[in-house]
Amino acid sequence: VEPLRYFLLSQIPTLDDGDFTYQHFEQVYQADLANGLGNLVARVTGLARNSKFKARNSKQISFSKKVEKHIENYELNLALEVVWNEIKKADIIINEKEAWKLKGKEKEKVVTELVAKIRQIAVDLKPFLPETAEKIEKQFKGPQIKSEKALFPRLR
Repeated sequence: VEPLRYFLLSQIPTLDDGDFTYQHFEQVYQADLANGLGNLVARVTGLARNSKFKARNSKQISFSKKVEKHIENYELNLALEVVWNEIKKADIIINEKEAWKLKGKEKEKVVTELVAKIRQIAVDLKPFLPETAEKIEKQFKGPQIKSEKALFPRLR
């Protein structure tokens, strides 16, 4: 259900017509959900687990202002675009800093930043992918970041 909901909300503007094909749906699923969000969650989980990272209790997180603004304007596809840009930024942090190679305090700092980003992404996804957001929140609640099965298994 959630992959279809994501497709409809992200690919079809709220007040406009849109097209649906199985091929496009599979492309969006693979690119955004399996290789995007799902892969990011798995990568950060692995980094946290390998560094024996302990998550601190964090304060209550609310919607990011950009996401909230787009939701208020019924621009749900644009709200999701904001969230996916944050997913891409987190991936860039991992790749540019080569987080898997870092050690000690430097790695802890990067993992802390990534865990905070994941938690914010989960909150921002709640109106769109409530079950997925709940799984992410549970996984990143802490103090241990838990490995779980893939959020969105790759197709074929």
